[in-house]
Amino acid sequence: MRKRLAMLIVGLSAFLGLLAESQVNSQAASTQGKVVVYYRYYDTDKRPKHLSVESKDTLYGAVGTAYQTQPEDLLDGGFGWVLRRQSANVTGTFSEKTIKVYYDYQTQDGEDYDHHGDAVDTELCWTADHQFLIMAENYRNEAYTSIERRNFYRKAYQVIFITAANHQAKRTYNFGGKYVWQKDQEKFQVQLSVQGDIVLKQSWKNKRGKYHTETVKVSHTGKYQSYKYK
Repeated sequence: MRKRLAMLIVGLSAFLGLLAESQVNSQAASTQGKVVVYYRYYDTDKRPKHLSVESKDTLYGAVGTAYQTQPEDLLDGGFGWVLRRQSANVTGTFSEKTIKVYYDYQTQDGEDYDHHGDAVDTELCWTADHQFLIMAENYRNEAYTSIERRNFYRKAYQVIFITAANHQAKRTYNFGGKYVWQKDQEKFQVQLSVQGDIVLKQSWKNKRGKYHTETVKVSHTGKYQSYKYK
C-alpha cells in the first residue's frame, strides 16, 4: 500500500511539473517582445559620438520567435546617403527586454565652384562613397542645366535644361553616349563616358551674333575637373 502511494505521489509530482512547465512555456510564447530600429545619420568624415535620428521603426513579436530588420534605401532619388555601419543584431530573436537595432548612414557632400561671380558657377554633390549625385550649372547668359543620378542600378543621368528665355526640357541620358538639345539659339551638349564622366557644353549667341561656349568637366565620382569659356 505504501509502495503504491509513493508511486502515486511521484506520478502526481511529475504531472504537476509538466503542467507548470507547459504553463510557463505558454506564457512565454504569449509575451510580446519589442525591437526598435533606428536609422541615424552623420555628415562628417569621422563618425561622431552622437548621431541624429532620421526615423525609426518598431517591431513586435512573441518572445522566442525570430525577427529580421532591413536598411532603408536612402541612396536613390536625390537623398544620396550611404549605409556605413549597422549593429550586429539586425536579425535575432525577440526577448522580454527591448532590443535596439541601429543603421548608420553618412550623408552626401558637395561644393560650389565660382567662375564669373556668384551667378555663374558649378554646384556639385557626391555620395560618401564617392559616387556622382548632382551637378547644377549656372551659365553667363542665365541659362541652367542640372544633371542627377537618380538610380544607382542604372547607368544613366536625368538631365534638365533651361534656356535664358526659360524654355525647359527633361531628358534621360545613358552612359557612353553624346547628346544635343537646342532651343532659343542655345545648344546644350552632353558627353558621357561609359563610367559616367561628364563633359557639358552650352553655346549661346550674343547680340553681335557671336557664339560663346562654356565647357565643364566632372568625373563620375563627383570631382570637379575644369571649366572653360570662349
